Amino acid sequence: QQTPPQAMVHRLPVLHGELRSLLQIVVAHRRKAEARVPAYGEVYADIRMVGSGARPCGPKRDQQQRRKQPCPEPCVDARQRIRYPSIAKRAIAAKITADSISEEMRVLYVAMTRAKEKLIITAAGKLEKRMKKAVITSQEEMTPFVIRSADSFAGWLTLCAMLHSCGYAIREAAGVKLVGSTEGEPPLTVRYLSILGDIHEPDEAAAVDQSIRPDKMLYLKLKKASDWVYPYDEITKIPQKIGVSALTKGESADHYAFSKVPGFLSGESMSGAQKGNAVHQFMQYADYAACAQDLDREVARMGEMAFLSPEQLKVLDREKLRRFFQSPLYRRMAASKRLERELRFIREVPVSQLGYDSQEESITVQGVADCVFYEDGKVVIVDYKTDIVSSADDLTERYRGQLSLYREILSESLQTEVKECIIYSFHLGQEIFVK
Repeated sequence: QQTPPQAMVHRLPVLHGELRSLLQIVVAHRRKAEARVPAYGEVYADIRMVGSGARPCGPKRDQQQRRKQPCPEPCVDARQRIRYPSIAKRAIAAKITADSISEEMRVLYVAMTRAKEKLIITAAGKLEKRMKKAVITSQEEMTPFVIRSADSFAGWLTLCAMLHSCGYAIREAAGVKLVGSTEGEPPLTVRYLSILGDIHEPDEAAAVDQSIRPDKMLYLKLKKASDWVYPYDEITKIPQKIGVSALTKGESADHYAFSKVPGFLSGESMSGAQKGNAVHQFMQYADYAACAQDLDREVARMGEMAFLSPEQLKVLDREKLRRFFQSPLYRRMAASKRLERELRFIREVPVSQLGYDSQEESITVQGVADCVFYEDGKVVIVDYKTDIVSSADDLTERYRGQLSLYREILSESLQTEVKECIIYSFHLGQEIFVK
């Protein structure tokens, strides 16, 4: 209803044949609007009416009309503590529904009367379900209740066909008999075709079908169009930006797929990833010199300054932190004249380096290095890890690609040679050199 009428009609030339053969796609509601003005009403020799089994736009119109009408208050039973629609509200709803059905019937009438020679109406859905609703018409006339039981154009047409004197095929399929007089009805051919059984067509129709042969040129044209593949489909799967941690998580996701013990049974309030974030946050904001002298006092200061939450302070393993500040790696860091923590970087990298087939495209890689310090005029990259592993080789294989990117990107951005890449494992309590 929001689309302008001129946008509802598309004239498309047929793929094969003369240009005078046209296919016109028209919305039924537009035809009704034009039929009100005789000058613009159009008729067609052949009409194929599709989608008649779908629900019409009556329910949506019902909601719009209900907003315009005054809404009576519902009835409230305080004793039983229930609320139900009042008689006035039900009467207004019934009136709006009746008006909507009348409007949809007028739309159906106008759409069917546009055909001059042939009218074919198709509906998708379960015919058995629609016929069960139509069985009720075999015992009574077309009452308003019966009409409201149909929820689509096809439902109304099935009701009419079943009541017609010539609709014995449909009544036989539904298992009902015709009740009442049918005198004075116009002749109508009604056949019931089952898609599960044999469909017997008249001889004339069969002769026409036998004369039809497939168009090879049209078939090849359609097959070529359907088999077409976008030549740059692989490039569309390449992200424009990706984090270094996302690359390594894809390789090691199977290590963290499931926990052997669920969180509610383990009694732990924080997951392993949350504990690791607490350690990284402490290493980011802590005063390293103060930690080497009195770790407990520095942890308390971090809590007072709200760098860490009380829950994070509880999960910090202070023995593992003391082991780090007593390690040879920390003594090297303390002796450095320049040390940077949480060093952010961003760089364009060829996608071929990340495992993609394209040789021309590039991808933006961003990340954060936990710690970078200078030693002998070169850069040493330190990456803190809290993974629970059995050996240093597991961490080396898991994060070798990440540190390789760190080495390449930081050496270009800092314009300094990278001396070493080191992983410090808080779980193992040792430093691991990655080549």
